[in-house]
Amino acid sequence: MYNFHFVVNPKEKLNFSNQKAQIQIQNITRYHLAFKIRTTNNVDFKVIGNKGILNPMTTNIIQIISNKENIAKAKFQIMTVIINPNDNIDTAFQRANSEQIQTETLKTKPTFGEDTQSLISDTSFFKSTVAPKQIVPLPPIDQIQISTSEKKEEYQPTVFHLLFVGAACLLIGYFTHMFKSGGRNC
Repeated sequence: MYNFHFVVNPKEKLNFSNQKAQIQIQNITRYHLAFKIRTTNNVDFKVIGNKGILNPMTTNIIQIISNKENIAKAKFQIMTVIINPNDNIDTAFQRANSEQIQTETLKTKPTFGEDTQSLISDTSFFKSTVAPKQIVPLPPIDQIQISTSEKKEEYQPTVFHLLFVGAACLLIGYFTHMFKSGGRNC
């Protein structure tokens, strides 16, 4: 959904580093905005600065802290509404109808630590499967170097070749036309 009040960064997924993540909320209007951030998992996550007022054309950075090393699946909903800077934030949201409140939802990117193999039990089916080899990315095409021994001579057509191909195309077109028209109009 496109928001007319604010821009959120990151756009979709929150990436945690050392159990911390940030959300940037940028007010792109000339009005004051009240914002609130709600989460589906209040037990594992603490949102520092979960509500406040954004001045026109400013950015606020919200800190999110996880109390667990392995990040759980959760959603964070950012809501904004235009507000008078002297109004109460909670009252502004209560008075606003659903069309005046704009929302954006972010999801966490669940992590399971560095050693994912230790999370698989000994009786698990996956324990006996073979892990795939590491995939090595290829360099971009414009950076690939071809040795001179691998290069083939480039073919340079002569005038005769071009005339022959042109005549063949004309004949193919003529016979196609004859076939489609049943021999009439030739």
